[in-house]
Amino acid sequence: MHGRHEQHHRFEDFILTLLAAAAVFVLVLALFVLFAQRPKKAVLSIEAGITPQAEQGTARFTASRNGIRYYPKDCASATRIKEANRIYFQREADAIAAGYTRAKVC
Repeated sequence: MHGRHEQHHRFEDFILTLLAAAAVFVLVLALFVLFAQRPKKAVLSIEAGITPQAEQGTARFTASRNGIRYYPKDCASATRIKEANRIYFQREADAIAAGYTRAKVC
C-alpha cells in the first residue's frame, strides 16, 4: 500500500510541475503578444518630418525618442520630456508614420 501512496504523490508532483510550466508559458506568451503589438518606430529622419533641435521652434508636435506617444508642442506633458530625448514633427501624420500615437491628455 505504501508503494501506491508514493506513486500517487509522484503523480501529484508531476501535475503541479506541469501546471507551473504552463503558467510560465502563458505569462511569457502574454508578454510576447503585449510587446509585439507595441508600435514599431520608423527610421527617424528629416524626410519623416522630424526637425533638428535647431528648428524646434517651427515644429507643431513633439515626442520622446524613448516613448510611444506624441503631443502637441504646447501640451504641458510635452514639456516633461527631457530635452535630449525630444524629437519634433511638423505634421501629425509624420508622428504617426514614425510609429507614435497621440497622447490622450492633450
